[in-house]
Amino acid sequence: MVDASGGTLMSVLSSASVYERRRILVTAIFTALVVVVLFRVDHRHATGSASPTTLAATSDLAVATGSAQQGSRVTEAVTPGFLAGPRDSTAVSTPAIAGPALGAANVQDGMASFRNFSVQAAQPAGQPAGIPGPPTTALPLDTCAVPFLPEGLRVQVENTDNGRTVQCEVRNQPVPAGILVLLSTPLFEQLSPLTQTAIPVSISW
Repeated sequence: MVDASGGTLMSVLSSASVYERRRILVTAIFTALVVVVLFRVDHRHATGSASPTTLAATSDLAVATGSAQQGSRVTEAVTPGFLAGPRDSTAVSTPAIAGPALGAANVQDGMASFRNFSVQAAQPAGQPAGIPGPPTTALPLDTCAVPFLPEGLRVQVENTDNGRTVQCEVRNQPVPAGILVLLSTPLFEQLSPLTQTAIPVSISW
């Protein structure tokens, strides 16, 4: 041990007895160990531990942060659709259902040709053979023949090549194969030159 005059431990040991030397040496070692342990404990408390106030503040901050995050998740989960922001407002197109137009006329497309219409009167009963029959009578100029339409119906015929139209009255007359409507010669001339024996037309009634 160190005395008041500043002598060292070695000088004390040299002047003491063997027993005293051992006791002084053990005491010095024990004291040194205690000093080292106390120094480490104080250093750990100074650098690694926080004060109770700091620990409480940190705990409160963690709790508040966790609550905010949980509340945000709950809000996102229960937010209704009309509060979630604008959505795609593109209109969905619905295909139109086709149906007959009110007041629309019947239309048929096909080919038209021409001829001079005439009607021969009926042979009188009992007239001898070889005697000429009654003369034929020409039909009106607005006559036409359509095999599937009733007699007396008036129809409109349009030349689809040039857009010209005429109107005629249906009569029961033979129609060549492949012809939709057979027009009188004057009517056909209003639609097309007679050099075209058949033209594309559209009839409506």
